[in-house]
Amino acid sequence: MFPSTIPLETTPDYSETTDQFQSVTRMELPPHNREAENAVLGDCMADSLACAWALSSLCDDDFYCNRIGIEAIRASFEKYGKADLLFVINHLKRAVAPGLEFNTSDTIESWKRFSSPSNVAGHCEAVKEFSTKRVLSML
Repeated sequence: MFPSTIPLETTPDYSETTDQFQSVTRMELPPHNREAENAVLGDCMADSLACAWALSSLCDDDFYCNRIGIEAIRASFEKYGKADLLFVINHLKRAVAPGLEFNTSDTIESWKRFSSPSNVAGHCEAVKEFSTKRVLSML
C-alpha cells in the first residue's frame, strides 16, 4: 500500500531544476518566419517562374527552418529547370540522418499551405527581412 501523503521531509527539492527550466524556456530563437519560408518553398513547387524569382532573390542562408528544403529545390531547379517533386523528396530523404523518420508528404503539404505564387515577391521579402534581423542580432 502507498501512503496517501508523502512526508514533507522526503519531498525532493526541485528549486534548482525549476530555475534551470525557466532559463531554458526564456531562451529566444533567432529571428525567423517559418510561414514565409514555407510559402516561398510552396511557391517554388507550384510555379517555375516563382521558383526562378525566389532562387535569384534569396540564398540558402536566408532560410532558418527550411535550409534543406531550399537546397533541394535549388538542386532540382539547376538540374531540371523546375522544382521536381520526386527529386526534392529524394533529396530531403538523403539529407536526414540515418535512422530518423522523415515525413516528406507532411513537409511538402506544410509548404503548400502558405503558398501563393503570385505573391512570391512578398514572401521572399519577408524571408529576407528576417534573415537580415537574424544577422544583425548576432552582431
